[in-house]
Amino acid sequence: GMIMTFMDQALGIASWQANGNQPQATIQLDVQFIDAVRPGEFVEAYCEVTRQTRSLLFMRGEARVGPRIVATADGIWKILGK
Repeated sequence: GMIMTFMDQALGIASWQANGNQPQATIQLDVQFIDAVRPGEFVEAYCEVTRQTRSLLFMRGEARVGPRIVATADGIWKILGK
């Protein structure tokens, strides 16, 4: 649950910045768990916009501990407008 929430937040912030800080909502999020995160490890998110339309942002990201990928995620965000 924590990794899913982390990826939703990280991809959401990246998509929000990409859409000019307009209100938005997550409409789909798929997370694939690759490896365990051990207590005390620092997890970083790497995010990218894969496609953007007038009303949707398609995102992809990885959660990493150092060079180790612990999860990947793909999601769609709906731009709600101003």
